[in-house]
Amino acid sequence: MIDIQKLRENSDYFRKATENKQRDPLLVDKVLELDTQKREILQKVETLRAERNKLGKEEEKLENL
Repeated sequence: MIDIQKLRENSDYFRKATENKQRDPLLVDKVLELDTQKREILQKVETLRAERNKLGKEEEKLENL
């Protein structure tokens, strides 16, 4: 399996290698696009988790009043 970090850093190399194997080099671009989408989603998830935790703490404070 290819390390995604290496793919990000050396995308031209992987495009050429893919083409040399008689595959569509645009597959590399598709993988990079999906990786970007994944990282954006993960960032949103982390933001929502932080918000959930913050609201949970506020709720706990209100319950203790």
